[in-house]
Amino acid sequence: RVPARPVAAELRLVEAGARIAGNIIEWLRSQQKLRETSERLALAEKAAEFGIWEVDIASGAVTVSEGLTTLLGLQTAAPGLQTASRQFSFSELDSMLHPDDRVAVRIAAEEAIRTGTFQAEFRIVLPDGSVRWGRSQGRVELAEGGARRATGALIDITQQKQTEERLHILSSAVEQCPVSILIANLNNEIEYVNARLTESTGYTLEELKGQHPRQLSSGMPDEHFREMAEGIQAGQWQGVVRTTRKNGELYWESVVARSIRDAQGKPTHTIAVAQDITERLEMESALKVSEERFRIAAESSGD
Repeated sequence: RVPARPVAAELRLVEAGARIAGNIIEWLRSQQKLRETSERLALAEKAAEFGIWEVDIASGAVTVSEGLTTLLGLQTAAPGLQTASRQFSFSELDSMLHPDDRVAVRIAAEEAIRTGTFQAEFRIVLPDGSVRWGRSQGRVELAEGGARRATGALIDITQQKQTEERLHILSSAVEQCPVSILIANLNNEIEYVNARLTESTGYTLEELKGQHPRQLSSGMPDEHFREMAEGIQAGQWQGVVRTTRKNGELYWESVVARSIRDAQGKPTHTIAVAQDITERLEMESALKVSEERFRIAAESSGD
């Protein structure tokens, strides 16, 4: 029996079915790619500690990614389940801001509606009471009817802020230290001196930057600086130095100098800490003179 030939309507139906099947396959592929992209984005967010947000300005609804949900310390999806974006109201997110930062963030948001660019650093109070620092940047879609939507990202900068705070404390301690501190690079160029050194010598930091430390001890012989360099290279040098003030006056300092090393132990700078001991040396000298006079007087009275 010869198979019946399909009629035109049947051919059109098959062709339509094939197109539909092809579209379904392409849709499934696109969904797979979307899932893979979302998964890669989630991994990137987790690794870089950042998250993405989107604000519907008209409704005030805020949609945040899984990464941002995690940064905010909120409940995420159960392990093994795909995490969908989460929505909040703007007031809910506003309540998560540190009270001292809310006004500044609101001002930045109002400015963004005018300029189209949002940027702010602020603290976030997590549900467990801990505080994290975040830096957020975004852009606002402006139209004739006004701002419609804003999108951006937030990155956790807590560690950076903690490092900055430690550096600030250390810098303040060095600057306010009651002894003189000098830091020079490996080319023996002064890079930093604290306030005590400028008060003691009469030089400003700008005048000393780039100069050799021997400018402050021009009266010392060359072998003194060679001994100091050898001591620093061996670990540490300690001794007495005659320092020259800007006005030419001389005074004596007890100095400890050593290398500053990086994480690999490689020297990067030299730091010298000095204390004025002129008064102490003068007192010791006067005491020795007094003792010598007393000895001479005692020997004379014995004769």
